[in-house]
Amino acid sequence: MHKPVDASPFPETSARMKLAAILLFAVISISAHAASFDDRVRTGRDIGKMEVYQQYQKMMYQSITNHLANTMKGCFETIRNPESEAFTLVADITAEGIARSIEIKPDTNIARCFARGFGEASFPQPPAVPGHDAFPIVIDLNMNP
Repeated sequence: MHKPVDASPFPETSARMKLAAILLFAVISISAHAASFDDRVRTGRDIGKMEVYQQYQKMMYQSITNHLANTMKGCFETIRNPESEAFTLVADITAEGIARSIEIKPDTNIARCFARGFGEASFPQPPAVPGHDAFPIVIDLNMNP
């Protein structure tokens, strides 16, 4: 039998580096998804209250209002037995104006439809938010008066 030869002059160091890279990737992956829905909502609401970001939010809502209204109308027109309970949507708007990490609660057929349409919108470039790689946003929707 032939024993495989490790090409590295420092096989233990090479193995340690591979393990460190795997662990680092795992930590990054976990931390990217560590924030709960409630934490994300709280963060989005806190940022939305800050005066420095209110001008962007006003401009952003003005630019997507028609799209969101048409999305909601289309949802009600196409979904049989629409579940019209109030829901909350949380998302992050990237520097490129793309919505990502869209979550909804509660998970209803109308909320899912709206979230899909929300994800198709083009957003104005958001301001940078220290400690965040995208602009957090929260929308509470209540279809019943």
